[in-house]
Amino acid sequence: MIAAPGLRVAVTGAGGFIGAAVCRAARAAGAAVVAIGPGATAAPGVTAVPHRIEPGMDLAAYLHGATLLIHAAGHGTPAAIGALHDPVAMEELQLTAIVLEAAARARVGRVVMVSSGGTVYGDPADATPLNEDHALRPRSRYGAVKLLAEEMARTVDRMGMVPCVVARLSNPYGPGQVARRGQGLIAAVAASVWAGEPVQIWGDGHAVRDYVYIDDAARGLLAAGQMPGGTAVNVSSGRGMATHAVVAALLSALAPGHPIRFAPERDAGVLCNILDHARLTAATGWVPQVGWADGLARTVAWWQDVNQFVRVG
Repeated sequence: MIAAPGLRVAVTGAGGFIGAAVCRAARAAGAAVVAIGPGATAAPGVTAVPHRIEPGMDLAAYLHGATLLIHAAGHGTPAAIGALHDPVAMEELQLTAIVLEAAARARVGRVVMVSSGGTVYGDPADATPLNEDHALRPRSRYGAVKLLAEEMARTVDRMGMVPCVVARLSNPYGPGQVARRGQGLIAAVAASVWAGEPVQIWGDGHAVRDYVYIDDAARGLLAAGQMPGGTAVNVSSGRGMATHAVVAALLSALAPGHPIRFAPERDAGVLCNILDHARLTAATGWVPQVGWADGLARTVAWWQDVNQFVRVG
């Protein structure tokens, strides 16, 4: 996102890991911010609406005048959606529908819907890193729900209700992330160390994922707001890390010698998921600025401060 004095950016999920980072990045760029969602906090230039988005809520009232809406709210995690018809899946889709309809009523300038780049694409085969033209063939219920939400946004855009951009985010990490069931490997490892429990790796640890530092992710989502409606873009680091390498790096910094326990894979998904962000970079100039070593050091420092880790070994 370029300097944005005078712009008004609304953010759903503003009390969460991603949404809070987007709010910070928007304020740093000079935009006024409307932070929506439980845990949203007021600050200079930030109007907080600390309410859960529910049916019947007059969400449009908070969106009037917004140049850009970043929809980062979500109810589900990969492990939480056990069936396509279960309440979590339905709530996820209903939430997206409420936000898109409210954005249209409020005549928001553009919506960026945060999707899951790690789950909506299919098996990469030889196409790695994956660009936005790769087939969308999710192999999990969570990925299917995210893809349905994407199609909702594309339909709203085609109907001329409000311009919508889909931003497929890879795996964000960094200070402020806490472990959620089935999501956030780096936070889960740190939480296990803090709790004195073995770090659990599902499968053999060779699955490769794309980890993007949270500040880069937030700037990338804002940059996606410069894209034309109907566009999909990847927001990623463009580099892959194997699970076992991520765990080893974290334990080396936090607690050398901490036990690791391997367990049978529950939801294998794809073996390798690395996203190509060239489209977003070419159109907006956005590039990730925080490399893995620096991002890991910042994340470890945050966990050590918050949880008072004592290094051993």
